Amino acid sequence: MKDCKKRLNTKIVATNVGPFRSHLGSSDGLEELLISAPYVVESATEQHLGGLTDLARLLDTVHLNPEGLPNVVRRSREAVQTLYQGALKLPRDATFMFVQRNLDTGSVVGTSGIVYEEGDPAECPYWYYVRHRGTLVLTRHSEVGPTTFGGMVTHPDFRRRSDFPFGKFGSWVRAAFVIQNPAVFDRVLLSEIVPVLWPSPFWEHYGRPVEFQDPTTGENRRAASHHEIGKVLHVPAVAKRFSEVLPREIPISKLPEEIRGTLYEFGAKGAAQNLLQIGFVHRGSFYPINLGLNLEAEPQDLLFYRTVIQESPLRATNLADLNNIGMVMVVRKVDGEYSVRFALSPYGLSGSQPLLPVQTLEKLEIVHGTRTHSVSMIPIPRRLLERFWSSS
Repeated sequence: MKDCKKRLNTKIVATNVGPFRSHLGSSDGLEELLISAPYVVESATEQHLGGLTDLARLLDTVHLNPEGLPNVVRRSREAVQTLYQGALKLPRDATFMFVQRNLDTGSVVGTSGIVYEEGDPAECPYWYYVRHRGTLVLTRHSEVGPTTFGGMVTHPDFRRRSDFPFGKFGSWVRAAFVIQNPAVFDRVLLSEIVPVLWPSPFWEHYGRPVEFQDPTTGENRRAASHHEIGKVLHVPAVAKRFSEVLPREIPISKLPEEIRGTLYEFGAKGAAQNLLQIGFVHRGSFYPINLGLNLEAEPQDLLFYRTVIQESPLRATNLADLNNIGMVMVVRKVDGEYSVRFALSPYGLSGSQPLLPVQTLEKLEIVHGTRTHSVSMIPIPRRLLERFWSSS
């Protein structure tokens, strides 16, 4: 797998920053662009449901579908409250949903999410296929399931634009959120990337014929599509059924040629690139329903690092003093309710205290001098800066 890992990183991480440089002209343009961009990412609440529903109607996905949104938003809001009330362990199925929003228009332009622990040790631990000597072997995860990064959706009009890295911002806040809460997120991180071939020939051949009990109706049936089964595969009884019926071992040489030819390629190259750039790798495991590549990371391997600031940032008066780039994360408590908001911003330092432009302070609703906020600065390593603006 060492050769495979090297090949994947070489293929996906290589970038072209030419359009970005021609658009901005200099690094000063980067700072000015981030200051003026009206975009934030924040933890989902019921106030976002209208914008999320509009996005779901446009892009109905496993993680973003109109009928399931109210429940997902409610669970996310509850998970945020549990976390910041001091819990050191969350419910296994705790879900965090993050919403990328335009502050000027109020419109939702994307989402991303985290599930605290996949699988149920008592009923059906998380499982996947692992390559071993030319054979895919169905394997169960350890007792503690992985924390999964998923739910990545960006409005089609905001993909691959040179004026703001919408996809990367939405993706990377999940890593920043995990890093800022190390006592809770102390397990393997995993993201399932869809395969190149869609609909998946593997699903059509092995998954579609499987009968399972519908968790809503109690009736035995087959899923009409991989999209449909994805909405219920998190239910332990459904996952257990598929783990019992799918082949325990599959020689790769016996797979159809079209699958073998694309086995180590990403269907969602942008989503994969965003994770590979910050420390995720492919360790030889595959999503069992469609053989999409799994990317994994240990929290301590991520290229972001934890920086917690107790004091409110100072207002910067000179653009020349803002010689760093980072994500600012604010946790606020209003009327007993916790919420989280992120912004991308240039920043400087006055001693150990960060300097932020007034526009960023306004985006984050930080009032100078107040101590009612928990503010964290997550620096973005300079070696990632150019990659940050390619293939957003």
